[in-house]
Amino acid sequence: MSGAVRQITVTTDPGNHYFLRVDFAVNLSSGFTITLSDGISAWNGEVSEDEVRREANVLELPVESYEEDLHQVLMGGGQKRPHDVDIYSFQLDLDCLKLSYHKMCDDVSVRLGSMKLHPAPHPVVLIREMIGQSLKSNTEMEKENLLLLEDNHKLKEDHTQILKELERHVQDKETMTQDLYAHFVMVLNEKKTKIRSLQDALKPFDNVQKKQRDNPVSAGEDDSPDTREETFQSSYSSQEPTIPITGHNQESQGFSLDHTMSLDENVQPRWKPTQTLDYESSGTSEMN
Repeated sequence: MSGAVRQITVTTDPGNHYFLRVDFAVNLSSGFTITLSDGISAWNGEVSEDEVRREANVLELPVESYEEDLHQVLMGGGQKRPHDVDIYSFQLDLDCLKLSYHKMCDDVSVRLGSMKLHPAPHPVVLIREMIGQSLKSNTEMEKENLLLLEDNHKLKEDHTQILKELERHVQDKETMTQDLYAHFVMVLNEKKTKIRSLQDALKPFDNVQKKQRDNPVSAGEDDSPDTREETFQSSYSSQEPTIPITGHNQESQGFSLDHTMSLDENVQPRWKPTQTLDYESSGTSEMN
């Protein structure tokens, strides 16, 4: 963030605390200015866009990667290596009024860049501005921290509510599973009972089929040609129309029924055509 003030440690003067402020228009690759102060004195420095690109070419780095390194070293990133060794560091030469910044790569310090410092004409005013900027930045960070705490509290409440709802859903699921299982067992028992009753109903038919399988000869005798012929004749005779015949009806037609019938089925009943003979005798007398 442009205008932010941070405290740095200078390796060439570790006993003193220095404060650094960085200002830029668009981004660090377009050039920037710095203000360095030890609380008593103040210095100004500037790096142009051409100098940024020249340093990137010297390090054989893309401008974007070099800008990231500048952001880390000048505006802070808080990155640390093991054993509390700083990745980025500063060196200050008060005799030459030159500030350089470095990066540790594989235990080798690589210079990222440097700038010429100029004493500030009004260090007290500049230090006052840096203090005011620090307080303003601190206030903004406190507000942001307060908002983050509120969001964190809200997230905790949502998390608690979600856990409660999740537990309720788990209980509902267990209850529903038990109900479904009980219903399934009931339906399964009903099906078993029905299947058992059907099996009991089919047992007599199974016994008949078993007897037929055990006695195939008797079943073949019933299917003999004589049996089939008798069955056919009985069915044919049952289909003929039956005409009731009585003695009165036959005598009225001129037939006298002889009731002397033999018990033998081959002997046919004898009919006496009396009326026909009378008719013939009467016709003969008329002709005479």
